[in-house]
Amino acid sequence: MTSATDVIVQAGHGGRSLLRTADSLRRQRLGPKSTAIVQSASVPVAPLITSVASRLTAIVLEGSSYPGLALNAAVQSGTAAYLVVVPAGLILHEAFLERCELAFRDDTVAAIAPAVATAFALDAPFGVGSVGPQACRPRVSATWMIR
Repeated sequence: MTSATDVIVQAGHGGRSLLRTADSLRRQRLGPKSTAIVQSASVPVAPLITSVASRLTAIVLEGSSYPGLALNAAVQSGTAAYLVVVPAGLILHEAFLERCELAFRDDTVAAIAPAVATAFALDAPFGVGSVGPQACRPRVSATWMIR
């Protein structure tokens, strides 16, 4: 089964938290189509970022004092039908991406919002093909699944 999900990892301070999230992405039963890592503007060279990028075959995007700029570039770099934004430090269940894709196959679902995840669909009420206003205000603890 081919993945229909791109993943963006917000690197934060890098190090062990970034490595934990990367390892949980590698253990997914259905891996991401592509992965991008967005560096934090406050930590321009996060520890282990090069190693993690290599391990995930990910592109690395420089952070900005305007978080939406790097996030937009990461979104535009992907080609999958769905998008997940994950902060470094989260450990995803091995079926996380697979379950999100299954949920979004239902056309009535526009968002997934479990306890540690907030998700949005690209064709939600704010317009087809746009990420929408909520995605412009990332929260450190949010994981987004976007259709």
